[in-house]
Amino acid sequence: MAIWGLLAVAAVPLGTAIGGAAAALFAVVFGVLAVLSRAWGRWRKAALTGIAISILALLVFAAEIVFVVFF
Repeated sequence: MAIWGLLAVAAVPLGTAIGGAAAALFAVVFGVLAVLSRAWGRWRKAALTGIAISILALLVFAAEIVFVVFF
């Protein structure tokens, strides 16, 4: 879900980017829930990777919003 969110935010127009940002936000929430539930091994690595990718997607979305508003 995090990868889809990143691709939707980075590669398509603003309308679909909102959906990508929502997907990235859900991925952050589920990743945090997995880490808090003491996931271990590959599950923990997958959760942390998903959180990192989702945060990157949200940063790209924020930059896109700033670009649209100010430029």
